[in-house]
Amino acid sequence: MSFVKSLPMVLALAPALRANQLVLNPAAVHSVTAAVGFEYVGNCNLQVGFNTAYDIAHDGLVRFDLASSIPPGSRVNSAQLALDGIVLFTGTMNAHRITTAWSACPGTTTWTIPWSQPGGDYLASSGTALIESSAPAVFASNPMLVADVQTWVDQPSSNHGWQLRDPIYWAEAYYSVAGVTLSIDWDPPCPAPTTYCVGAPNSVGAGAVIANSGTARISDADVGLVVTGCAPNAPGFFFFGPLQQQTPWGNGFLCVDGSLARLLPAVFANAQGVAVRPIDFTTGSASAITPGSTWNFQYKYRDIVPGGTGFTSSNALSATFCP
Repeated sequence: MSFVKSLPMVLALAPALRANQLVLNPAAVHSVTAAVGFEYVGNCNLQVGFNTAYDIAHDGLVRFDLASSIPPGSRVNSAQLALDGIVLFTGTMNAHRITTAWSACPGTTTWTIPWSQPGGDYLASSGTALIESSAPAVFASNPMLVADVQTWVDQPSSNHGWQLRDPIYWAEAYYSVAGVTLSIDWDPPCPAPTTYCVGAPNSVGAGAVIANSGTARISDADVGLVVTGCAPNAPGFFFFGPLQQQTPWGNGFLCVDGSLARLLPAVFANAQGVAVRPIDFTTGSASAITPGSTWNFQYKYRDIVPGGTGFTSSNALSATFCP
């Protein structure tokens, strides 16, 4: 067993966890108007802008079923909303994330029901699209649209869709369900890291236990390692390798095998016996950790006990990393 400062990029590589593309039609639509008697219950198309035939203004409501296609823990990379229909007058419309549950057409949703205020409960605009007769209206992906969809993936119960509004009710557009699409590019969830092997008893208790902090998604820039149950204020270091084993080592066990690399510099446990190491994937040995690769981590630390070797180690953690 030997420690090296860096690892070849080819070690422990697996096929990268790649993004998925998904195109959805709405699961629910409705149109609402402030004009009494023109709720159009049963008309299940989206109407946006001003209806010149009846001299009334409309907002469209649209919701997509994400939970059936995108599992929790997924990362949304982009989201584009497009509407292709009949346009009698051009203009613009905004997409506002709705904060209150509503019933799909045909249903009881109106200008005042079920909202806390007339016209609907929604947030500031997440994007703007041009309503044109020669091309679909497209809400290009932007951070706010992505945030809306990510929120709905993470919290399915909050998915009430968007309210589509012409802010000055100048345009006149009609869209069928088939003409409305939400295109999403997303990464699947990272597999949860798992622990294995044994952290032997040490001078202060049952032994040190390793865990991950943050996620195993490299782009989150919050990936780290935490170990608890160490000797207070004791120095140590985290290290990793591509393989696993359980071999007596010091006062404990060596649980990582293959070409091993340290995550430097060394760290000191605090007074409670907790040691923390953020991982910077851009420098040193950690640059070998790439999307789709699987690595095993352990912590070696000083532990003085009568008749011992002066050091021991935690159990081990295995993690497959996502983009």
